[in-house]
Amino acid sequence: MRCIECGEGQMIRKRMQVRHEIRGLKFEVEDTVHVCGRCGFMTIPWDRADEHGRLVDREYRRQAGILTAEEIVAARKRMGMSQREFAEYLGVGEASVKRWEKGVLLDKSSSDLIRLKTDLDAARKNYEELCCRLDWKEIEKLTIIIRKATPILQRKFTWPSNYTFGSLESEIFWIQ
Repeated sequence: MRCIECGEGQMIRKRMQVRHEIRGLKFEVEDTVHVCGRCGFMTIPWDRADEHGRLVDREYRRQAGILTAEEIVAARKRMGMSQREFAEYLGVGEASVKRWEKGVLLDKSSSDLIRLKTDLDAARKNYEELCCRLDWKEIEKLTIIIRKATPILQRKFTWPSNYTFGSLESEIFWIQ
């Protein structure tokens, strides 16, 4: 096949790193492409287009820290919610949840919101970052809110015997 760019070189099928940029993030994926032996012009073969799109999507999400459709479905199911309930819980439209679960790319802020509202480790990390940024009066207010919630959590969940609640300088923390 002749190169469509220079019109003189032959397109050769080979495995290469293919550069992409999405929303300002530059990255590469390895895939089989057609490359002109003369000018270096590169195209994605038709038989690789769908798979190449999946490779690009997966790598972009990984580097940008954005949840995959599978991770979003798993988070919703872990919470025991329907798509409608999950949308209400997140404060977004049900159509958004449906699109995300079908693989439509969500923005980083929506991905972070889902993590914060469904992942205890992400929420704990956010709490720690928040405490580093707030003054002591704001930390005291936050601690009071957490202290009020602690008895509710203790009644709702059966904690493993090696977990206890404690306080240190007005902060709730876990002892394991």
